[in-house]
Amino acid sequence: MNKRVNTVLKIVFLVFFLLFVIAGCTLLGLDSKTKEIRELQASVKKITGGDLVVPLHEDYPLVSAYVSYPPLGTGINRIHLYYSVEKIELEYLFEDEAMKKMAEELSHLKYLYGPYRGGKPIWLTYWPPPANTTVVSNGSEKRSWIINGQEVGYDYVSRRGEEAVHVTLTIGKGSLFASYRLDDRFTEEDAESFTAYLMDFYQLETQY
Repeated sequence: MNKRVNTVLKIVFLVFFLLFVIAGCTLLGLDSKTKEIRELQASVKKITGGDLVVPLHEDYPLVSAYVSYPPLGTGINRIHLYYSVEKIELEYLFEDEAMKKMAEELSHLKYLYGPYRGGKPIWLTYWPPPANTTVVSNGSEKRSWIINGQEVGYDYVSRRGEEAVHVTLTIGKGSLFASYRLDDRFTEEDAESFTAYLMDFYQLETQY
């Protein structure tokens, strides 16, 4: 009888131990990703003087974020954010840090998050003041949405079989240029929905 009880207790202990290990690994993974996002937000806050918070969307995972530095230290530094339309397992783009550093030096930029592999149909660029907030798209068609009772103008571009939508929003003291590449996975209606999300997100952020 005692042997049977001991065997049952050992099995129960083993099951709880395995559950604890699995939970611990999961938490470590979440903590690692949370830490990367936290460091990204802190870097962006420092670079923009608190003017920009990186939006994180449930349906469109962030795959890359970097700050671009103009050659010879002239001009302004801009924040670039890329999002994928697919919920994919994030896979690091560079094989090692040396390749990443080489790419940064050649392109005059510094990665703040990622970069990870994946399509990038959503591209956000933050322009700090006193940047020119008007981005002109050659050959574009002027269109507009009504979002929360507000008319939001945007440029629709169709060129060489490719379609895109460009819209500029005022964010704090700077501006946010949103560029959407359209296809069967991300439509003009999706671009409107994401723009509405950005407007709601920053409206909430600026209340505090």
